[in-house]
Amino acid sequence: MGYGGALIWTGLARNLKRAYPDKKLIFLYRGTLKEIILNKPISDHIIYQNNDDVSLICSKLKWFFLKKRFRADEIITVDMDDPDCRYWGKETRDKIEFKTQKHAIEFACQAYGLKNIELKPKIVLSKEEISQIDQLLQKNNLEKNKFICIEPHANAAYTPNKSWFWDRWQELADKINQYIRQNNLDYTIVQIGAPTKELLSGVIDLTGKTSFRNTARLLEQSRVFICYIGGLVHLAKAMDKINIVLVSAWEPEELSSYPDDINFYSDIECKNCGLRIPCPKDRQCMKDIVVAEVFEESKKFLT
Repeated sequence: MGYGGALIWTGLARNLKRAYPDKKLIFLYRGTLKEIILNKPISDHIIYQNNDDVSLICSKLKWFFLKKRFRADEIITVDMDDPDCRYWGKETRDKIEFKTQKHAIEFACQAYGLKNIELKPKIVLSKEEISQIDQLLQKNNLEKNKFICIEPHANAAYTPNKSWFWDRWQELADKINQYIRQNNLDYTIVQIGAPTKELLSGVIDLTGKTSFRNTARLLEQSRVFICYIGGLVHLAKAMDKINIVLVSAWEPEELSSYPDDINFYSDIECKNCGLRIPCPKDRQCMKDIVVAEVFEESKKFLT
């Protein structure tokens, strides 16, 4: 599921722990014998490091041998392959069928009969991870709440239909920088994310200079994050940040966005298409998101 999916699971863990504080949560996934023999870690399991909500995460095969160490009445097992916990149904190479009307964390919690859900993932950073980012900020003369994080690149390998248009991202960055200069404000735009050939002009480049985990500290120290729906949105929410999010109508608005964020979404007729192939309407839902409106919301954080 990737880092974003792992963070959604931490949202389930948070709510299960609230409901059953004395239980140990065991998260189980479909592993292979090869993974067990080679002791090969799953990449997105780094999200659970230091998270005391999750007592153990292991393959079902490994659990077969480990479960005798636990009493049945002291644990809750979470099947990470349970379709009831997922926020999607059928999936093909060309399309994914999303569930609707609830947030992804709510779907997982619903499978366990949980009520009064808190829509919040969790990540717990080490002192070393925090120090790494604090040193990076100091090196780039970035002060807490004095910089805006921006990530103009979506994961096109999963779907090309989440992306806004590059000229609009540049126009937005230009407007923000112009507003900062005209009002003599002490703010900076910082571009984050994976290393990329496309870098906005007028930004500090921190792409590729942080791990996914310690990016949480970077987002925590920022004033606001302007982005798409994705793993970094869930990471920012784990750090109690407010985001400005450009939400593609390829998925239901409520599925991955958070109600306390500023979400731009076009309630277009073809919404929830789930297309993983190029949109036949040239991403009309993203065309409907205009620079001026995103800029006006961005200005509110420059005070």
